[in-house]
Amino acid sequence: PGTIADINYIDKEGEPHQINGAVLPWSIEIITTAPSMTGNILAQTRNADGLGCRITANDEKKDERYTNEVSAYVYCFVKSA
Repeated sequence: PGTIADINYIDKEGEPHQINGAVLPWSIEIITTAPSMTGNILAQTRNADGLGCRITANDEKKDERYTNEVSAYVYCFVKSA
């Protein structure tokens, strides 16, 4: 199997969600008519030594991070996208 990660994110209503054992690459598209929203993703791998995240809004990169740690943990956060 591919790389596995546990992922937490906030939806357009501001509600938290957790996905355990997501196969990477993983993505979600959130569509909203709100003038702005907060973006938040937290992820930790189970079986890899590297992990990255990215938040985009209207095809513009707002935050991107990557780490090469054992059982990598990474987060991306945008106050207003």
